[in-house]
Amino acid sequence: MYPRKGVEYYVALTAFDRGIPANDLNYLESGRDADANMKVFFPGTLAKENMDNIMVIPNPYIGRSSFDGRRENDEKGDKSRRIWFINLPKRCDIRIYTLAGDLVQTLKHDGAPVTDIITISKASSTGLAADGMEAWDLLSKNKQIIAPGVYLYSVENKADGKNKVGKFVIIK
Repeated sequence: MYPRKGVEYYVALTAFDRGIPANDLNYLESGRDADANMKVFFPGTLAKENMDNIMVIPNPYIGRSSFDGRRENDEKGDKSRRIWFINLPKRCDIRIYTLAGDLVQTLKHDGAPVTDIITISKASSTGLAADGMEAWDLLSKNKQIIAPGVYLYSVENKADGKNKVGKFVIIK
């Protein structure tokens, strides 16, 4: 199924005309420098008030996968990793807990498209994702890298107060 949600895609556009052969004018094309014309995006879901399909991708998260958002020689190292909450309502709070019930992190989702995604592109350091998605960098509220294990999440819709509960797995 393509495009895959949460996967990095690139688009580069150039303008082109056919020229005027009768006047001995060759075709014209804008620069082919992909770095100058490239945009990075992450296909995803638009915000939905129906909370039945909220999920975490990838689940399970497997460390060192090509999905995790880290780049070669990235000074942030493991702090560049991410998972995604998708099919979210416009405005919601996402709370992440350990199995013991300890609060790990709270994410405030305001429906704005995610624009500060670290990408693997040399042309662009950030990308764009849809408004029904929220990325989590796998850091606790104390800015510590989380441990492998099973985690619970609760999504509270700010519009009607309804909750959706789920779980995800982190494997390192």
